Amino acid sequence: MKPRHTLAVLMLIGCLSIIGQPSKTVSMKGQPKSTSTQVVNNQQETILKLQAENKEMQKQLEKMEKDIEFYRGDVRAKEVSINDNQSHWLTLLSIVIGSIVSILGIGLGVIAPIILNRINSKRLEERFSEMKADLENQVNVAAEQAEAATNQANNAKDAFDKIQPQVKSVMEQVAAASKQVEDATIQARKAEESSNLMQQQVKSVAEQVAAVTEQTKVAKEQAEQAKQAVVEIEDLKKHVTAIEENINKDKEAAEKAAKEAKASQLFTQALSEKVPLKAIELFTKAIELKPDYADAFHYRGFEKDTLNDMEGAIKDYNKAIEFNPDNPEPYNNRACSLLAIGNLMEALGDVNIAIEKDNTDHYFYDTRAQIYMEMGKDDKALKDFNYALSLNANYVDALENRAKCYRKLAEAEKDAEKKAELISKAEADEQKAEALKKEDKR
Repeated sequence: MKPRHTLAVLMLIGCLSIIGQPSKTVSMKGQPKSTSTQVVNNQQETILKLQAENKEMQKQLEKMEKDIEFYRGDVRAKEVSINDNQSHWLTLLSIVIGSIVSILGIGLGVIAPIILNRINSKRLEERFSEMKADLENQVNVAAEQAEAATNQANNAKDAFDKIQPQVKSVMEQVAAASKQVEDATIQARKAEESSNLMQQQVKSVAEQVAAVTEQTKVAKEQAEQAKQAVVEIEDLKKHVTAIEENINKDKEAAEKAAKEAKASQLFTQALSEKVPLKAIELFTKAIELKPDYADAFHYRGFEKDTLNDMEGAIKDYNKAIEFNPDNPEPYNNRACSLLAIGNLMEALGDVNIAIEKDNTDHYFYDTRAQIYMEMGKDDKALKDFNYALSLNANYVDALENRAKCYRKLAEAEKDAEKKAELISKAEADEQKAEALKKEDKR
């Protein structure tokens, strides 16, 4: 409550008290009541006393105002409302009282004061009860706020205790940072000294660069000369490399020629060797020196054929044909080996190839005639024997083989005259073959 409002209330209460106080004059039995003048004088004395009490209450209220000032922030809104209501009612009450005093005057000085005194007393009691309740509420609010403040203080203390390690860590970090700053300062000093030294070195380097530039110029000229020399050396290297390659080629050719010469020597020795196994050994050595020696494979196959090693002979004939496919003789000799093992169709194919490559060799026709005989084609066989002997009338093998063909035909002939004729021809071929053999032995 504001002081001015409080003072107005107290003044109103004082006025009501003055009006409501009973007269202090004593009515004596048998005496008349005091006059209106005396009543007024008594009221003036009472007013003076009330003024003194009002001052005392004023001091107490000021003290209370100071005590309540702490809680004003929370009750301002209520005070404004209460003050407005009080001002309104005080104004109305003052008007009513003024009207009553004016109308009734002093004549109501006895009844009105009693009634007003009771009303005033009741109002004062209600008002003080309200003020007491307000003060108690305010005290409770203050106690709650004090308790909240205490809790906040405790929480703040707990938070302060919790952040102490962090504060300590921060202090340590600050100390470390200070040490780093100090170290950085020392390093900066050293860097400045290094910078000065570096500037001196840069100056020295600049002088050296100038000298090096001059040297580079000279070196460039020397490099050009060296480059030209390198070109000449590279050309010389290429020339030397070409010479070395030619030498290597010549060396390889010489080595190859030496090996081939030795192989030819061995081949010649093998041809003159009468013992097949020794001949095969010599042919093998020749092949080792010259792996693509087709003739050595061919004649080694022939020697194996004489030893009835048909499979070995066929393998050597295969190599001879591989290294020299244009030579018809390996085809013919392979046909003979195939004939020996009974592979007539392949044998016929090989001898036909040999005849295609050379149709003037009587050996080939004799071989094919033998294959035809094995196939039972005696007429074709006789025709090839005749052609072989037409190419070489003194070919003993063809004479003997044709004699066999005549006798085979004679066995199958039913006509006695023709049979006798075939036998006669066979005998003539056999006799001629024997005569040639005897002549060859001489």
